[in-house]
Amino acid sequence: MLQSLYLVGVLEALKTRMLDTLHLCLTDFRIDPDAGLFVRPSDTDLSRGEKMRDFLLWDDGEQEIRGRKAFHNSHKLNFDVESYPGEKGATVSAMVGFSVPKVVRGHNYEPADYKTTSEAVIVVQQYLRDLGVHTNLKDATLSRVDACRTLQVEEPYLCYQHCFQRLKGSRVQPREYPTSYLWSNTRQEISMYDKILEMKNARHDITGFHPNSLRAELRWKKAQKIQEVTQMKTLKDLLQNMDHVKSCYNTAMQQQIFKRDLDGVYVMSVEGIKEELLYFKAQGSRFYFTNWLRAVAMQRGIGDFDAAVQAVQEVASNRMTASRHKKALEEYRLEADRLELFAPSRRNIGELYSELRTKVLCN
Repeated sequence: MLQSLYLVGVLEALKTRMLDTLHLCLTDFRIDPDAGLFVRPSDTDLSRGEKMRDFLLWDDGEQEIRGRKAFHNSHKLNFDVESYPGEKGATVSAMVGFSVPKVVRGHNYEPADYKTTSEAVIVVQQYLRDLGVHTNLKDATLSRVDACRTLQVEEPYLCYQHCFQRLKGSRVQPREYPTSYLWSNTRQEISMYDKILEMKNARHDITGFHPNSLRAELRWKKAQKIQEVTQMKTLKDLLQNMDHVKSCYNTAMQQQIFKRDLDGVYVMSVEGIKEELLYFKAQGSRFYFTNWLRAVAMQRGIGDFDAAVQAVQEVASNRMTASRHKKALEEYRLEADRLELFAPSRRNIGELYSELRTKVLCN
């Protein structure tokens, strides 16, 4: 029985889809003399005849390769060799970065599980070998890990922006963009963005994907941060503990921006309604409550305006009454349009938060 439960747990871990971008620092590598890399030469100060940032990048056995950096960029991966000055002399660093699901599937709508990650490692390893770079990727140090979920939400991205503004992270700086929201510091970022729009801008075929797809992405940007949070150092560690990435992701997202429980959701609902009322009060009318109530009823209660007008006209006892009711509906619709500019969703902010929290922190 225990063995069966253990196997079930292993199989579930293998199916965990959490990974997107990886940056790996190669701990041991060799570069062929005819490698397919571009070398960026050092800057030269002509007045002194002195080269600036002129480093020994590597010695291939036939000649020393010097310059500012060497690199190779493609749709599969980015590879860089750079030298950094230090107290004990320059240190050469080789880095490879790639989107795990893109390497295998050509897009990253869904993050990668263990199988996809293993396939991507094989592809990248062979790509580097063909390029003339020889290394064992599994021994490479993790220098950036992006863990994420693609949420199929009920409404377009813009409906959730007002909710994002209320999510306050710890020791992170919030930044709002037209189709994304970011909480970041030098070691970690959390990003919520419109995944379909991002794929459209990258000219990916979006046929068959959910139109309201929201990406909830957590980026650990430093090797020290990755080890501190996940206790993982190398790519081999990551492959052996894919399910642990999910656990660390859930913990970080809950501690950072999804701290509120059910009581907190109620408070958010109250605060959201207060903001709507204050918005109408600022219009200068002493009837702000009535105007807000009409707008809410119109925006969240009447789905088809034309159908409502027709129904009112058919029920009215005479044309004068029908005309008066139609005029009232048109006035209410203008107030609803103003409310929609401020809060475009028909649901209150607490309901939006509750949906996001449930989908981001799912097991």
